[in-house]
Amino acid sequence: MTGHHEVSLGQRHCGYLHSGQFIDRCLSAIFLQEYRPLEVIVVDNCSRDDSKRVLARYKDRIRLIENDRNAGFAAGQNQAITASRGQWVLTLNPDVLVQPGFVAGGSSVLSSSGLTPADAGWRCPR
Repeated sequence: MTGHHEVSLGQRHCGYLHSGQFIDRCLSAIFLQEYRPLEVIVVDNCSRDDSKRVLARYKDRIRLIENDRNAGFAAGQNQAITASRGQWVLTLNPDVLVQPGFVAGGSSVLSSSGLTPADAGWRCPR
């Protein structure tokens, strides 16, 4: 797929919310997306569950930022955004399950709308 803008997916999680039970399902769904290039950044906000074990299975496919303390929701999101290289950035929590084609569809709409990354953001309903 040529002509695509790189999309970065920034994901923040905190172990005290027991994110480990969701992170594998979330990352599996992300990697089923057909859109490329796709960058996945995970911020481990000092997890205390089995998240590190789960994330180790994805070590060659994610960029992992490990915090030695829980920096909070906004700081974790900002870390992922700052580390991203994509023109578009989609931030997710680990309990989000993206549907097939979600990234391609969102990127297509944003690109064809004439919006710049500074003009738009993605928001997913709960």
